[in-house]
Amino acid sequence: MEGFSDSDWGNNYDGRSFSGYGINLGGLICWKSKKQPIAALFSTKSELRSMSELLQDLLWLETLVKDFKITVPIAVWCDNQGAIALCKNPLYHHRTRHINI
Repeated sequence: MEGFSDSDWGNNYDGRSFSGYGINLGGLICWKSKKQPIAALFSTKSELRSMSELLQDLLWLETLVKDFKITVPIAVWCDNQGAIALCKNPLYHHRTRHINI
């Protein structure tokens, strides 16, 4: 199972970003695109918000697949190095509490 997340930071007139993600398992099985509820000060925060929503759905889908006694590896893809570094950091962050390392 692969998840891809992305956002466009602050390109709108009100400063709020659009974010979205897609989840593939042999094909696209889940996707979401929406305007973020608040303006992010940095592109990293905008990308992290998008990745957080992706990870919540990935964890839910993982439990669903496990109910069928199927194990699939999970890969998460993001194009923002700052957001990736925050996810790898073992310290607690509000948006990374869903990441199970």
